[in-house]
Amino acid sequence: MKPPAEENPEDRFEKVWRKWVRRSTRQSPAEAAARVGALIRERPGRRQPIWAYAAAAVLLVAISVAVHWSGMPNQPAPAPQTSSAQKEPQLGQGEVLMWLDEDTPLYMTFQPPEAGETKGGKL
Repeated sequence: MKPPAEENPEDRFEKVWRKWVRRSTRQSPAEAAARVGALIRERPGRRQPIWAYAAAAVLLVAISVAVHWSGMPNQPAPAPQTSSAQKEPQLGQGEVLMWLDEDTPLYMTFQPPEAGETKGGKL
């Protein structure tokens, strides 16, 4: 048997779960069902008055109209200019450039070496 400090969390959970499953219940299934039924009958659903729904709808329409008429731009702002490091150089046939981060380009060549010249020394 392992000391408690060396037990992994899954083993500890399994022990506690097995202990909890073996315990006896406080109520029989029939008593629990009767209690749930009594609680359901005891608390009838509260209904909101119709005027609350109407007020919410009017408020939603008013906000929508105000936003529409306020002249807020409905197009996203233009994207900021990319850094000078990400200006794409001319790529040869079968070459692909992928930026791993702002300063790290990854050049991939999808052609056999004998199919054409390679461009070495790209940064």
